[in-house]
Amino acid sequence: MVESEKIIAKISSPYGEVKLEGSAKAIKQIIKGLPNREPITHKKKNKEKTIGELIVELIEEGFFNVPKTLGEITNKIKLKGFTKYPTTSVYPVLLRQFIKEGIILREGKKGTMKYFTSKLE
Repeated sequence: MVESEKIIAKISSPYGEVKLEGSAKAIKQIIKGLPNREPITHKKKNKEKTIGELIVELIEEGFFNVPKTLGEITNKIKLKGFTKYPTTSVYPVLLRQFIKEGIILREGKKGTMKYFTSKLE
């Protein structure tokens, strides 16, 4: 397989099935970075999602189909009920897990950067 080919990976998680699209290298890096978690039991209903898990959800929902600022990303995460994640916590995960692997692209200048996904056709 050529490394630039796009693949789709479906991962079962405590939050439902997650669909990832990208290069084999990018998918491997994301999966490698996911924590090993115990299955959710009825006693663990309020388990917090990680920033990475929330960003994957936003990608799947099509949130990044239109370029977004870092502030818009953080606000969307807060609207989902995860108010403890400030922008200073979101950006490092966005950069390390998604931008460097080419899953999320960015354009603009420092302070006005917009983040988006490329549509796979």
